[in-house]
Amino acid sequence: MSNGYRCVCDTNVLVSGLLTAGTPAKVLDYFLLGIGRLVLSETTANELARILLRNKFDRYVSRPKRREILNEILLSSDFVTPIEFKAVCRDPNDDPLLNAAVAARVDYLISGDKDLRVLGNIEGIPILSPAEFLRRVEGE
Repeated sequence: MSNGYRCVCDTNVLVSGLLTAGTPAKVLDYFLLGIGRLVLSETTANELARILLRNKFDRYVSRPKRREILNEILLSSDFVTPIEFKAVCRDPNDDPLLNAAVAARVDYLISGDKDLRVLGNIEGIPILSPAEFLRRVEGE
C-alpha cells in the first residue's frame, strides 16, 4: 500500500467506516493508522461530530468509543480553511467538501455520493469511491 496520500473524505464514508466493517472501514483505517492524512475543514469536522454522536448509532458502537475515535480523527487530521469558488455540484451541501479539497490541493476526494462522483474530478483532483481509492492505493 502506498504512503502519504492527503485526502478529503466524505463524512458518510467516515461514519460508515466506524460503524461497519468493509471498504469504508479500510478507508478509515488508512487514515487512523497514519498511512495517509485526512484533511478536514471546520465545517466538515463539525458535521462529522454532529452525525457521529447521534443517538441512533448507540446500538452499533458505544458513544464513548465513538467520541474516542472522533478525537483520534480530529487529532490526526490536517485542517484547511476552504476557499470559496463557484458551486459546481448538484447538491450545494457537498460544496464544503469540494472547497476543502481545492484549498488543500489534496491527492483525492473520497466519496460514495453520486452528486460528487459524477463530476469525476474537481480542478484536477480525482473524486473516487472508497473502493476505487483502495484499489488505487493497494495496487501501487
